[in-house]
Amino acid sequence: MADKQTMLRRAVPVLLNRLIAPLCVDANGQSLGTTVDANGACAAGEPEFSPIRDIHIGVISSSLGAIGPENCQPGTPRRDDAAHLLGTPGLRPDDGLISWNNQGFLAWDPDAGLTPPRPRHDPPGMADAAALITAFQNMVSAVGEDGCGYEATLEAWYRFLIDPVPPQRVAQEGSFTVRVGFDETVLAQRAAFLRPDSLLAIVMLTDENDCSIADWGQGHIVSAGVSNGRLPRATSACEVSPDDPCCSSCALPAAEGCTPPEADPACADIYHDDISDYPGLRCFDQKRRFGFDYLQPIERYVRGLTDRWIYQDDRDGDGVFTEADAYENPLYKAPPGKAPRDRSLVFLAGIVGVPWQDVADEESWSDPTRLRYLSYEELTEQGRWEWILAPSGGTPKDALMVETPRDRTTIAGLNQTHPALGVSLVPSSVTAFTHPINGHESIIADGSDLQYACLFELEEARPCVGGDASCDCTEKEQQYNRGLCDGTTQTHGKAYPGTRQLEVLRRVGAITGNAIVASICPKVTRSQSPATDPAYGYNPAIAALVDRLKVSLRGRCLPRPLDVDPVTQRVPCVVVEAEPPDPSGACVPCSERSGRTDAKDSVRRIVAQELAGSGFCGGDAGTSCDDMCLCELQQFEGADLERCQSGAELPPQPAGYCYVDGERGGAQAALVSKCPATERRLLRFSPEVPANGATAFIACAGKTPHGPQAGP
Repeated sequence: MADKQTMLRRAVPVLLNRLIAPLCVDANGQSLGTTVDANGACAAGEPEFSPIRDIHIGVISSSLGAIGPENCQPGTPRRDDAAHLLGTPGLRPDDGLISWNNQGFLAWDPDAGLTPPRPRHDPPGMADAAALITAFQNMVSAVGEDGCGYEATLEAWYRFLIDPVPPQRVAQEGSFTVRVGFDETVLAQRAAFLRPDSLLAIVMLTDENDCSIADWGQGHIVSAGVSNGRLPRATSACEVSPDDPCCSSCALPAAEGCTPPEADPACADIYHDDISDYPGLRCFDQKRRFGFDYLQPIERYVRGLTDRWIYQDDRDGDGVFTEADAYENPLYKAPPGKAPRDRSLVFLAGIVGVPWQDVADEESWSDPTRLRYLSYEELTEQGRWEWILAPSGGTPKDALMVETPRDRTTIAGLNQTHPALGVSLVPSSVTAFTHPINGHESIIADGSDLQYACLFELEEARPCVGGDASCDCTEKEQQYNRGLCDGTTQTHGKAYPGTRQLEVLRRVGAITGNAIVASICPKVTRSQSPATDPAYGYNPAIAALVDRLKVSLRGRCLPRPLDVDPVTQRVPCVVVEAEPPDPSGACVPCSERSGRTDAKDSVRRIVAQELAGSGFCGGDAGTSCDDMCLCELQQFEGADLERCQSGAELPPQPAGYCYVDGERGGAQAALVSKCPATERRLLRFSPEVPANGATAFIACAGKTPHGPQAGP
């Protein structure tokens, strides 16, 4: 990972500077090539969004150890980092890491608003930003390459952010895998790091597929093996379809109606050999190869990012997951009087093993200076998910995304032609770098490696001398004929198909749209100006992330004007305030509250659907959606409307809101001056509207509400 971490380190200033000093854009939202000044203003144009003045930054590794092998236990070189923040004192050698309040994370606090505040520097702004960037870069470098080979990319962020009962370790006890202890460090760091009203972005950088081993059942056998350290083979049905009910382990009795193992030719030799079961490759295609799947289910991570309630264990021991076993998701748990974080504020980005051509727009294929990644919606509309992820029982359209040690040109049924470039896979018999994405297939006769999803040219070629085990082109490695080697010189970096991470991204995106996909194989690795070249390294991935975040960072500015009734000055908007009932199950009548009326039945149905979809009610939330207190907020009229649009300070009573349109100039233009040039209009609410702890749904011009927005 060293070559990738170097590029990520260079992308850190691009990301942070974009957040704390946004670009200045013209009336069409196009960059003017300048950024805001220390006061958040632009000499020309307008900020793309308001500068962010409060940021927490944490870094964790994917090394969670393995269940069994001693070389993955705490205190060993291939350590268990336990999902602790890498800024934790003592977790890493002192490499210049700094963290706020010794909590393990960094805090951007130029306004000294945190408790305790970070030390300020003079002059304000730039000195602080430079220190923050350097500290963030040091944290990225501190991750290093040395960790457990069973990389738990997904489980690491799940344990740090979500797991309600994070274990101190996962161990084997007898024939079972168990969670041992309770990690108070994770809970303390999580509590300090998360804020219920903040936007949360998770960025995964990995060149391997996820190997989050199950912490239940017999998950330990993935790393420990069974007979002489080897795992049992799978029945014949698994080769046809892993979803077949008769797909099972040769070491287990057959299910009713299935061929018994002793009569199954695939089970003639029950256990794998050294080639078919290389210990470091036990996490790919498990069901087909072994007849079981002992990786954590994808659903665990999808629900963790999107559901307010999650099941972690069978707390009441009845063998069935019921409401009694549900935990409130820490991502969505709010202190009393605060609204829970809305899931529209949770983002997942993956810089993973996938050819950049598969997830970029068509112009990027031919323009050497361009790389623009497609949004989740564009990936879906253009059928790109089918390129990179296999349907059940099938194969992806891009054969480079197939996980296997075999030469993929010899596998029947694979699409040998790349769907974007129209070039065919190159067999392992070829020695010259021929295929533009992976050079050519490798020779992996000993089953010790997988074929690559993509390669990228290193900024500087690396001679493999001096016994450097991290170099892929030593004399010993020549037998593999890897496309990243020129003799004993490594010319390219590599990445394997990141299918599990991509599946989580696909499914989270289908729910929230907040999934950002980028390739860990950069298009451009040599540039005269890495910090400003939009196609260099991971700059395109950062751009894709910020472009998605901008929707939330802009706040409630409206993207288009609303029709205003010339007589009443009202706009065609419906704003509904949703609150849970009091402990007795009752709601305060809307008519007894300032500026509110009962929501119409048609509106109640729509809002109830949105509340249920977000986990605020129904299901495991503990409150029926029919019992939610729903009031429609009223628009100001007359003198109250004039005061609202004049920019004057609004009193709590009467409650209500007004439409502010910057095109009318004067005070209204000043009220929307922070909005992007193309969105200078908003709804202005009186104080305490929506009510503290409530969730507001806003629909204008007859459109269905797009989802809840957290109240103040």
